[in-house]
Amino acid sequence: MKSVLISIQPYWVFLIIAKKMGWNIDIQKTIEIRKNYPKDENWDKVSKIYCSKDKKSFSKIPKEYQPLMEQFLGKVIGEFVCSNIAKGTAQFGSCLTMQEIAEYANNKEVYGWCISDLVIYDEPRELSEFKKAGFMTEGDWLAYLYPNTHCHYEAWAKKFEIERPPQSWCYVEERSEK
Repeated sequence: MKSVLISIQPYWVFLIIAKKMGWNIDIQKTIEIRKNYPKDENWDKVSKIYCSKDKKSFSKIPKEYQPLMEQFLGKVIGEFVCSNIAKGTAQFGSCLTMQEIAEYANNKEVYGWCISDLVIYDEPRELSEFKKAGFMTEGDWLAYLYPNTHCHYEAWAKKFEIERPPQSWCYVEERSEK
């Protein structure tokens, strides 16, 4: 099974995790709006949250919480189960106005990823602790792909490294070896 790594701006991460962290704010983000969604039947419905380093978004976080949120910037901070994907605007729970959703959608369909079973990691994790889905061990590669490829295992395996966060989301697996 594969999970999804989803990039989310710091302010939205703040609104997703604040209640779980015990922070005193009035709103909670329970729906993440996206222009598409995972369709692979091997998706385990788990979405790993990467907190981007967007400074403009970070500045929207109330000042008293900014020092607490700094540790999450550029890290995979937790995960949630995507309990449902709702087609349409999904304004309630997204913390967006209808105008903001319309501007984001640009006359296209949007999908609300319903956030449930949120887990915040004890220690934020690095992107390097994950790899793009489809990775094979060297033994599997030799058995299944080597006869049909002209590259060395190291070159092939490098394609699955995550060096930059996804623009929106991508399928991932956790690294078993570091």
